[in-house]
Amino acid sequence: MRRLPLPPDLVRDDVTRAVYKLGLDIANYVAAAADQPLTVTYGDRDRQTWLHYVDDHVLGVAYVAIDGQAVDELTARFTAAVPVIDAAQLDERIESAGSEDALRHALGAAFLLAPPITDRRFRGYFDRAFTHPSAAIRRYGVIGAGYAGWPELATSLQTLAENDSDEEVRAAANRMLGAMQRLRQEKQE
Repeated sequence: MRRLPLPPDLVRDDVTRAVYKLGLDIANYVAAAADQPLTVTYGDRDRQTWLHYVDDHVLGVAYVAIDGQAVDELTARFTAAVPVIDAAQLDERIESAGSEDALRHALGAAFLLAPPITDRRFRGYFDRAFTHPSAAIRRYGVIGAGYAGWPELATSLQTLAENDSDEEVRAAANRMLGAMQRLRQEKQE
């Protein structure tokens, strides 16, 4: 599955128009709830490749996830029609963020684009969030750790859980450590 973060000024209608022009049909709609994001799934005519529009209220970033047989082809067609945030833009977006909201969005894009295996560049984005002066950004980094799922983040999360000056950051880090532990156990079973 490939995740493509969307710029903050892009609206769902922009995505809807683009996917219909690409010849995709709606296949499923899941309304947002406290524990799940709004998700609209579109499929190609053969139902072999899927595009999922996700308005992730936890991360605060809307993105598209593409999976199935023709991921590369659909990604190329979609990105020609709709602007997305790619890995090449991350440093500039993070460095130029003029507010916590802009920084959260830029970091959220980095968390979504993080590769499945720990990567030094992307690890730096997590470290930046974990050590940020703002407790809100540190909590956001903890949330982002769940998207990457890298076991190597456990040490940083443990440090936050034990030593962070903010009670909410400590609690969030403890919850994330517990969730990561449960996932590791499930994978072993």
